[in-house]
Amino acid sequence: MSMPPQPAPITAQIQWNEQKKSLENTIKTVFHPEYTYSDFLGKLLPQTTAGGAVIYKFYPGHFLQVLGLAYKYLIDGSNKNVLLVIDELNLFPPISFNSVRVLVLNFGPNFSYDLIEITDFMRKNDISSEFYPDSISLKKQLNYANKNKIPYVMFYGDEEKEKNSYNLKDMQTGKQKMLKKNQLIKFLKQK
Repeated sequence: MSMPPQPAPITAQIQWNEQKKSLENTIKTVFHPEYTYSDFLGKLLPQTTAGGAVIYKFYPGHFLQVLGLAYKYLIDGSNKNVLLVIDELNLFPPISFNSVRVLVLNFGPNFSYDLIEITDFMRKNDISSEFYPDSISLKKQLNYANKNKIPYVMFYGDEEKEKNSYNLKDMQTGKQKMLKKNQLIKFLKQK
């Protein structure tokens, strides 16, 4: 009793066809957001004949086209590989899991009202911000900003309060700027 032919391994070599500038035995498709499961596998669709009768015609999807071609090569003994290339449209913008742009650092209970006022001012100007709830060490507050990928932190302590300005630090570059209220909003809106 002879053994049936073995299918070509999935990890087989892919041969580049230089004349066609494409891979041999390749079916390419692009996934659209409106595609359904049946678009990928295949579907039965009704059609009306010239005599008015309704018949159902099967339209194979991309996956069944590849599968059919692979079986064809398996049966005829050529053991050629078939490749399904699926491109994405990437219509959605990158997802940001943290939308906070500015973390106002907490310098203690003497600044509680100021933290709320500063954060509220930025939010009213469409700048996503929050203040650190506890007056723990600055290192821990800065680590929180780094861990949560918050691009800017604001230092607002005695010196800043006295000068009526805000010390803004870019967490990526490490650069700091002293800004007045109107400069702060202008700077953050252009970034």
